Amino acid sequence: MNVLLYPLHKLTNKTVTLNKPLGVTLVNQIQDKFEKIEVLKMKCNDLTVRPTCEYDEKYRQKVDEMKATVEKSEQMLKSQLAREVIAVTSTDLVKGNVKILLDEYDNSSKSPERLDNNLSEMRTVINVLDTCVRKIPSSSINSQSNTQNIGKFELPPIELFLGDLQTDDNCNAARRKQSIRSNISSIRKTVKKDINMFVSKFTDKESNHLELSYPLRPGKPSVIRRHDGTIEVSWLVPPNVLDDYSYEVSYRNRPSGNWTVWPYRLSNPYVRWPKHGWFSETYYFFRVRCICGGVFGQYSEISDPFLTLSDQCIIS
Repeated sequence: MNVLLYPLHKLTNKTVTLNKPLGVTLVNQIQDKFEKIEVLKMKCNDLTVRPTCEYDEKYRQKVDEMKATVEKSEQMLKSQLAREVIAVTSTDLVKGNVKILLDEYDNSSKSPERLDNNLSEMRTVINVLDTCVRKIPSSSINSQSNTQNIGKFELPPIELFLGDLQTDDNCNAARRKQSIRSNISSIRKTVKKDINMFVSKFTDKESNHLELSYPLRPGKPSVIRRHDGTIEVSWLVPPNVLDDYSYEVSYRNRPSGNWTVWPYRLSNPYVRWPKHGWFSETYYFFRVRCICGGVFGQYSEISDPFLTLSDQCIIS
């Protein structure tokens, strides 16, 4: 009687070739299973970073669930092979047991072929939803204030497309795919309509928002005392400013943290104040922002402190 003792790790090492005890064909079949499992892991990793999964946690969790199933399938095959191949028994019996094991593995719900079918179904759904997610303005995802105002766009519940992929192994693959196509077709128009409405609503909200995150920031104000005693505040015009624009200037003194807005909108990048009307020997700070089409840009950098003189005071 022949006895086979063969380490399991050599069965999954692509550089190893076995001679007769187990048979080259059977070893190649085992290698093929593990290679397919590695491909499935890569497919799961690819789906994890797709726009839909990055946008909606529930879809990413579904992919993670599938990846865990693939890893369990790999561990199951390794443990079963370990029991059969390392066992002290006849060569013929080992070969027969391994062949039966591989056949049962191919027919199980965790076979690479069935898991690949499930991944294909997930990829089909995610491909469709990716086209919607890409339309969502990135600023609506990153901006907490706008999210609070109009809410976050909700993707259709994943249960509409994908059930429990680990246990639903009784459905015919063709029927499952047809069901997914039917579900996608039934909500595709609704999703497109909803996403277009969301984008339009967000765009309108963003255009009316009081604080812009990027454009129209004037330069740091410069404050000087003119020869006639008046105070002049000037600043650089922001780049790419639109034709319909004006400026809002505000100021505060050092003891106070409250800003006072100059009540007049300015069309020129400077303003002059009379020498009277300030606290005596007090430091003042100035800032300015641009207004275009009713939309406020960012405030400029705050000016350097400007010290009033004792004779500039009517407020004691």
